[in-house]
Formats: sequence, structure tokens, C-alpha cells
Amino acid sequence: MSIEEIKSRLTIAEVLQHYNLNPNKNNMLRCPFHEDKTASLQVSFTQNKYKCHACDKKGDVIQFVQDYEKLTKHEAILKCASLANESMSQLQPIPTTTAKHITHNLEHITFLEKMYLSFRKAIFNSPPAKEYCSSRNLDFEKLDIGFNSGQFHHGARKDEKLINTCLEYGLLSKGGTNSRTGGQAYKPFGNRSIVFPLKNKENQIVSFYFRSIVTTSPPLEGCLKGGVVSKHFYLKNRQGLYPNYPNPDTKKLLLTEAIIDTASLLQIDAIAANYSLLTCYGTNGLNEEILNALKPLKQLEEIIFFLMAIKQETKPLPNTLKYCESYTQKPK
Repeated sequence: MSIEEIKSRLTIAEVLQHYNLNPNKNNMLRCPFHEDKTASLQVSFTQNKYKCHACDKKGDVIQFVQDYEKLTKHEAILKCASLANESMSQLQPIPTTTAKHITHNLEHITFLEKMYLSFRKAIFNSPPAKEYCSSRNLDFEKLDIGFNSGQFHHGARKDEKLINTCLEYGLLSKGGTNSRTGGQAYKPFGNRSIVFPLKNKENQIVSFYFRSIVTTSPPLEGCLKGGVVSKHFYLKNRQGLYPNYPNPDTKKLLLTEAIIDTASLLQIDAIAANYSLLTCYGTNGLNEEILNALKPLKQLEEIIFFLMAIKQETKPLPNTLKYCESYTQKPK
């Protein structure tokens, strides 16, 4: 088995599972290569790689095994080949149509995760986005939030593959003729919005929620829906949950009606440490995907519906904590 075959067959998830290492909901874990008091090692399941932000250890599945077991490169390759064979022996042949579907899904996920990295970097360079987060008491450094400036397809970033993929997934739509160049113009979806990633049960990004920060009238392009100003946007064929699928060991679950409500609650340590949180996308948004995500929670004892609780006040977070404490019911 060649090195490339090993890398294509053996995933970083399988390697971590082999060593009983479990990343958290942000795909982070305590680095095994140095004395790590906090989760510093980032795992990318889509790229099949890892990187520690503290000690700078990084690489693929072979490098991880080599460093973890302190092996030579040759020994690590043999070990990974063995793990890859074990993995393949447990798999059933995949029909061609299913394989194509899986490949398309992986391409979709990889693209959205790359786009989110761009959105994530953009929020640190946008004073209006940071000001909006501050006005909503959202700590953008602590929370998983990005910003769509509507510029990701311009300048040096402009290429046909990017534009066509964005058109396919709904991040761009055609907008007539560019008056300056005479070429095709495009409208970015969710323009001038903060961005929250929606994730599948593998904790991979499968969609986005956009919340416009535009308060002026008329609104910018990309912020119109049905001829009126809209503040909330989801990519077409919405899927995924925010902030992620609940932990299978969840005992207490808090359901909110809005993503910003959930993000606000995630900042309260007393809540985040004792509850799994999930967004319902509105008071009537308890959809099939959410219900299916709750079915495996065999240890679930308590569900709190947190509806219309957070208001735009100067400092709503202490009131939010008080609300949750007063409405929590202990299981019998």
C-alpha cells in the first residue's frame, strides 16, 4: 500500500479514536505532544490534518502516529497501513451513486469551511461588525462568528471556479451587468451580515446563518427579501444545527428560538457548563433535524424552552442567567 493510499483510506478521526482521543465540539483537544492545560490542538476532519497552536506540531495521519508513539517514519507508515487495513475491512462496498453523493457532500463541506475561515478573519478587520457584536453583547473573539463584507469574490479573489461554486451553493446570485466593466455583476447573499456556522452531527459546517448589521435605509444589495428589508438569512436547502449537535451524554438541554439567543447563553459559564444548547430557528422551528438529534439522548432528563427571553438591553446576560435559574425544573 502506497503512502497516498494510506492517507486516502485512513482518517484523522480513526487515528484519534484508536488512541482514545476525543476532540471537543470545536474540533479542539489537549495536545498530546506537550503539557497542555487547555485544548490547543486543532483537528481538520475535512483536510485530514491537525495543528497545535501552542507547540506548532502539525501534519497528517502518518505524522501524528509517528509523533504519538515516537516511531521512525518507516515504522509509522507500517502502523498506519495496518490501521487503514483494519478500517477498510469493516466497510461494505459503496454503490457508485452513493460514492458520488458522498464526494459531492465532502466538496460542499470543504468549500463552506474555507469560506467560513474567510468570514472569520473578516470580522476582526471590520469596525462596524465589531460594533454590532458589542451592541448585542456578543464576544466575537470567544464565539464562533464571522462577517460577510460582500467582497469575497472581488479583486485578486475573483476567479471563475470560486464564482461558480458560490452560485451553486447560493452565496452569490447574478445581478445584471457591471456598469464599470460591462461584465457580469453578482450579488452576495447575506451582504454586510455577521455569520454563524451550522453544523452536522460530525461537527462539520454544512450551512450558514447570516444576521444583517445594516440599519440604514435603503438597505444594501443582498439584504432585500420580497421587496422589504430582511435581517435574517439562511442558505438555500438549510441544514445543520447551531451551535452543534448535542453531546450524546446530555442530561439538560436548553432550546432557544434564535441563534443570537443561543450565542448569548454560550457566554455564560454557569449555563454552558451545565446545559447543552440548541437553536430552534423560531418559536415554531422545532424541525425534523432537531427532533432526530434529540432521539439518541438516552440520558436526557430535562428540556427548557427558552423563548422570547433575551431582549435588546444594555446588559441582558445577568437577567438571562436569573431567568434560567428560576425556570429550571429538577427531574423527579
